Amino acid sequence: MGIKKQCSYRDYWSSAPDLNDACISSLMPVNRFSWLLSHLNVNDNSVMPKKGDEHYDKLYRIRPFVDFILKNSQRLYNPNKIIAIDESMIKFKGRHSAKQYLPKKTY
Repeated sequence: MGIKKQCSYRDYWSSAPDLNDACISSLMPVNRFSWLLSHLNVNDNSVMPKKGDEHYDKLYRIRPFVDFILKNSQRLYNPNKIIAIDESMIKFKGRHSAKQYLPKKTY
């Protein structure tokens, strides 16, 4: 859904061939996805810090999930002594709040 943007999430399950996405619609029914979208909460939004507050966190709504994934990834991943890290930098002209400005980045 992040790659092929639709106006409405229901369009991925549409019967129109130009809107339907077989990869997404084959994973689960639209009613199940709708239920999950409306009922799945991992943090209490009523106590969410406001933007500009000292404790504001852009990932507040999913922070417990992110922390769970990070903790388990660090616990379960045991890298070998010989490790290679490859970094890829891709040109991006869109707007995103997590985007970083890198002045020495070459395109």
